[in-house]
Amino acid sequence: MSLPPIEGLAELDDAALAGLREALRTGGYDGRVIADSERIAPGLFDALRLPLVRRFLRNLSGPASDLALLLAYRTAVPAERVRAALGDSLTDRLIRAELLETNGESIVSRFILMAFEDNWYLSDYLDADRDAVMGPGMTTLLLHRALAHSNARTVLDLGCGAASLAIAAAQRGAQAFATDLSARAVGIAKFNARLNGVVVDCRQGDCAAPVAGLTFDLILSQPPYVPLPQGAAGSTFLHGGRYGDELALRFAGECAGLLSPGGMAFLHFDSAVRQDAPLAERLRVVTASSLVDSMALVEKAPSLDHQAVAYAASTFEALDERYQRAVVDYREHLESMGASEMSRLLLVLRRPPEGGEPGGRYRLVLPAPSLTKLRGDAVMRLVSALELALSSEKDLLGSRVEVPKGARFVEERESADAPMPVRFAVRMPEGSIAQDRELGERGWALFGLLGSGLTIGEALVRFAEMCGEPAAVLRGEVIGFVREGLARGLLEPSEQDRQGRRPGS
Repeated sequence: MSLPPIEGLAELDDAALAGLREALRTGGYDGRVIADSERIAPGLFDALRLPLVRRFLRNLSGPASDLALLLAYRTAVPAERVRAALGDSLTDRLIRAELLETNGESIVSRFILMAFEDNWYLSDYLDADRDAVMGPGMTTLLLHRALAHSNARTVLDLGCGAASLAIAAAQRGAQAFATDLSARAVGIAKFNARLNGVVVDCRQGDCAAPVAGLTFDLILSQPPYVPLPQGAAGSTFLHGGRYGDELALRFAGECAGLLSPGGMAFLHFDSAVRQDAPLAERLRVVTASSLVDSMALVEKAPSLDHQAVAYAASTFEALDERYQRAVVDYREHLESMGASEMSRLLLVLRRPPEGGEPGGRYRLVLPAPSLTKLRGDAVMRLVSALELALSSEKDLLGSRVEVPKGARFVEERESADAPMPVRFAVRMPEGSIAQDRELGERGWALFGLLGSGLTIGEALVRFAEMCGEPAAVLRGEVIGFVREGLARGLLEPSEQDRQGRRPGS
């Protein structure tokens, strides 16, 4: 299988694309039918689950299922059903543009045209060629959620692929830019912007070069991050270097100079855990610029065996002999480079606002329970919390903090009739950055005081009264407790304080 040409896509004028949008919308081909399809044997690779997905969609019948089979799930659909869903004129135009192909009796799509969120994105079948262009997927949702909670006026989709992030930003009213090393990716990005009725400035070139001299309020990137075994042919959309994260770390290093004052960058990628090069040290080197603060939220990725299977299946979906060779090569390569496991991380860079404190105040690596489930506003809340944690002692004592909404406080006893709890804990809500925390009696009491609407200074006085000790003696303990709680997401600025410390304000 080879990549289809993209020149014909440019011949589809705006009227034809508006007609395609309307046909997809009225046909019911949207994120809901895809979500229903993805519930079929979730977590398995397409080669294993597609027969059941196709069965599910065929049993549904109707234009939504026909379009999903045709455009998302690599299925030949009878020509009369495609024409019923798209209309004769539009179907013929898509065939002439080489988006669709027919043998007279049935029609197949030469591309994936995926319904994602509220849009449609064209991309390639990834097993077609090493220069295939990847579309949005489940891991892209994390960056889409971050975008939804930003008021950025200028947004860069760095290493854009199908440019779903830039298009979503443009729909929110931002001036959106999309860059990629691949000329094919830039061509597909331009098509997707027109298909979804927005303007995106799409530029080809290496890393930051296409936008040299510009700065952005928000940069979003999910660069290729798969380790490349020695002797293997690399894929543009997949491989990030021998260790996998070299390209992602290079992107991170160049982002500092691309951020406007108050701007933020979010980079989502995997990284091998290696004793000879700890993640914190590698991040320190690339984020050493005094322009930015940095924070990496890290979760443990699936096992190395699972990673090898996923990497091989990304390009050899038929699970044939090529897949069998590739999965062994990936597993042996991960072992040879000294990887003990893989980490999945969201790297957040922030340039402080004009006139504020200089950058480089924090370079944190924090464990995260689940990046997949992370709330869209969780990072912004943590940045506000870090701003407060770094403030002067005087400002901190005059501020109010609160426990994240949905947190639960738990007392555990050795038996039902035990008079006193033996363990205290705070359980954090799903989607938060913070992890559950065991508490001593003093920590339990402090959480209760801090969450009651008192300023931190007032809580200190009350805490001193409870402990029967002078406030001056306990001042360091309380300040340290609050700063650590803010840095770990266990505490947040109160809503009033958060408005005053909104990132980018």
